[in-house]
Amino acid sequence: MSTSSPNAVTQPIARPVTVTANRLTGYATFTWESIPVSQTWVGTLSCPAAPYFAAMTVFNFADQIGFFRASNAFGPFYLPAGGQLSVTASGLTSGTQYTMFFVGYVSTEMEVPPVFPNAYADTVIATNQGGLQGVTLIAAPTSASLPAPPVGFAYRIHSITTLSAGAANTAILYTTSFTIFAATWAATSFQTGSTFLMNGLLVADSITAESVQSGLSVDCYISYDVIAI
Repeated sequence: MSTSSPNAVTQPIARPVTVTANRLTGYATFTWESIPVSQTWVGTLSCPAAPYFAAMTVFNFADQIGFFRASNAFGPFYLPAGGQLSVTASGLTSGTQYTMFFVGYVSTEMEVPPVFPNAYADTVIATNQGGLQGVTLIAAPTSASLPAPPVGFAYRIHSITTLSAGAANTAILYTTSFTIFAATWAATSFQTGSTFLMNGLLVADSITAESVQSGLSVDCYISYDVIAI
């Protein structure tokens, strides 16, 4: 603990907030406690486990004070007495728990010297995702979705793989404006592990997957990158 004036105290602060992303949209809001009237907070935000196409918007109450992506850090910045920090996040993995960290110091100084965030640049680049990124179709009428990528980015879809137990069914992937993919098979066709090439189709919208046959399910995986457009 250190002091900057006879009556002022400065001490470290670490405030993690844990939230589970919405199971359908991948959105989440992280909210911290109100800052006591006798304190000013100065620190940096980060969410180390966030996927690299996640987008974070930082607020003090309703005032937007910053933006960052993925596991990058934002800060340092300060929050005045009486303020309340919150972060809205999109592009998180649906139904997954995430912890956002605010790390810095708290001061009881009446006037804290101005603090400005470092010039922001992504150190996590939204390219070359690769691999099978799961969107699991489950029994109708429920569906599963990938949230829309951040503004200025798009999903580049390389292939779609269906994993079925062989029951008759139809799998559909679509956006708000068009159908990306549809496959129908009979009970005897056993489409386990069938892969369909998509030739780098660009989609700058959310992607919804549905199992058409009520009561049945099928897994469908999308191999994609997230790229700037």
